[in-house]
Amino acid sequence: MIKTLLTLLLALTPTFVSIYLLIEFFPYTGLARVATVPATIFVNLTFVILCIKITKT
Repeated sequence: MIKTLLTLLLALTPTFVSIYLLIEFFPYTGLARVATVPATIFVNLTFVILCIKITKT
């Protein structure tokens, strides 16, 4: 369980870093950012979880 959570966290680190940098360097991007940031995190999280489940079996 701990190994899976650590793998998930490490796999999502580039996502969080890139989103943070985009928000820092381009702060005035408008309402689209409100929709795209959660959508990006959701898609990446889903993809990583599916990959972890596939490789565990």
